[in-house]
Amino acid sequence: MCELPRLDWFHYNAPRDRSAGDDAGWGCVYRAAQNAALAVGARVPSMATMIARLGGYGALRQRHAQLWIEPAQAARALEALAPEIRARPFVVGPRGRHWFQTTEPSDYETFTPAMVVDAMRRSNRWAIVVDDGIMGTTWVPCGNTVVEIDPHVRSQDALHMRLHVMDGPSLRARLDVGLMGAFVTLRDLPLP
Repeated sequence: MCELPRLDWFHYNAPRDRSAGDDAGWGCVYRAAQNAALAVGARVPSMATMIARLGGYGALRQRHAQLWIEPAQAARALEALAPEIRARPFVVGPRGRHWFQTTEPSDYETFTPAMVVDAMRRSNRWAIVVDDGIMGTTWVPCGNTVVEIDPHVRSQDALHMRLHVMDGPSLRARLDVGLMGAFVTLRDLPLP
């Protein structure tokens, strides 16, 4: 049975971090990074702090679409702003046509789906910032499954988020399609 801790997960326009204004439509990877930090028990940087760290704060007042980031950038921001975090960007599966809009292939290690599943099984103290080329989410371990935390939709349930539980076959299907990601864990733990 999967029972996630009852954390106040981040979502678009989360009341506790409105530092970047209205982030609907462009802030999902930032929110996924915040949820990854929260899931591993690290300090959670604000969106404005991550944007400034990545050199985009001036654009915050201009065009939000210029602030779009991918998992390798989220990994760099988390490691810089929460020194207790270590992150490992990776790509898996066939390359998506919407990948590498703001990063380069050299920013990522290339994994097979089996490598990702194996890394997940070695520890239960990780989270993954995921970007499939269309939307960013966070994956966290929960029992023998993985839960996807979707920052796009806030529901009225106790966890305040839309959660999707993925078992072995559904997880493998997502990996086979391909995605960009970044494993996130605490610095004193081995990276998956």
